Amino acid sequence: MLSVIVPGRPVSWKRAKTRGTRRYTDPAMDAHANKIAAALLMAAKRRGLKALPLSVSLSIVAVWARPVVVPPGHLLRGLADGRQLRPLVPDVDNVAKLVMDAIGRTGLWADDQQVTMLMVTKVWGAVGEKSRTEIQIGEHICG
Repeated sequence: MLSVIVPGRPVSWKRAKTRGTRRYTDPAMDAHANKIAAALLMAAKRRGLKALPLSVSLSIVAVWARPVVVPPGHLLRGLADGRQLRPLVPDVDNVAKLVMDAIGRTGLWADDQQVTMLMVTKVWGAVGEKSRTEIQIGEHICG
């Protein structure tokens, strides 16, 4: 299993914008994907891993630092570790898309079709916890 923690505010995938005939992507999105890819490559190198298994389990926890004032109604349920679920934008599928695109940049998998189990959680961090993206990748075995 590969586990990495990428410091910094989680960033989600956004559709490329177009101006005339030119297309461009959000620089923050690209930078965050590169940070994720670099962290995963370092972890894979430490483990001697050259490729991910054919069937992948992917777990993503996007943690945002808790603001001084949380919008009313947005602290839904406390988790055991002091975190709170975060029912705000971005959507979980866009968080997952960016992480899966970053994994694709590493060359560790042929395609994100290898993901057969996906779990994405968005949370406010515990008091004093910094923003980050926690990623765990392993082989998905049924049975």
